[in-house]
Amino acid sequence: MNTFIPLIVAAVVLFVVVVAILRRILVNVGAQEIAIKERRYFGQKMPPGRVVATEGEVGIQADVLKPGLHLIKYPFERVVRKVPLIEIGADELGIVEAVDGEPMPPGRIFAPDRAENAHNNFQDPIAFIKRGGVKGIQLRTLPPGLWPIHPYLFRVSVAKATMVPQGKVGVITSADGAPLDAGRLLGKAFEGHRNFQDAEQFVASGGQKGTQVDILTPGT
Repeated sequence: MNTFIPLIVAAVVLFVVVVAILRRILVNVGAQEIAIKERRYFGQKMPPGRVVATEGEVGIQADVLKPGLHLIKYPFERVVRKVPLIEIGADELGIVEAVDGEPMPPGRIFAPDRAENAHNNFQDPIAFIKRGGVKGIQLRTLPPGLWPIHPYLFRVSVAKATMVPQGKVGVITSADGAPLDAGRLLGKAFEGHRNFQDAEQFVASGGQKGTQVDILTPGT
């Protein structure tokens, strides 16, 4: 019997070691959260001014772990925190500010969406960075729903939808866009911006800065 004791002890020690390693390399992310990774060493330095790292760079990683079971590259990577999904209610929208990306074009107040649909409503941070996403408050907003948004790359503030009551109209003043034509007091009318709900289309179609000739009728 005594001959088996060392084997039992060795098996227990091995089991403990395996469990400890698995706890480091296996990460379970809940259904209502995402996990943020950090690469600690053995990688390239991020370019100057960058906040999040892409593949092979040391630092907070741009890609996040979404709900499910994941393997990470321990000991080179670790999970630094888990954060809840961002919830946008039915009568709300999410205003997104990117803290990393290309510089804002001169004269602009809001960032054009150069990455277009590649980042899938800011759910793919790597695509946002690699496709030329611009730093600053974005023209694109988040619609109602649950969103896995990287908190180190994007800040999201939730705003209530605008309600125009019966018997009144909404007068719109645009803070960004092309200059008004000479001699004009109001921005020219055009179609496609869906009652000013599509800011990207408004700017891309030549929407002008200032008070608009189009108005909002009663409703949300």
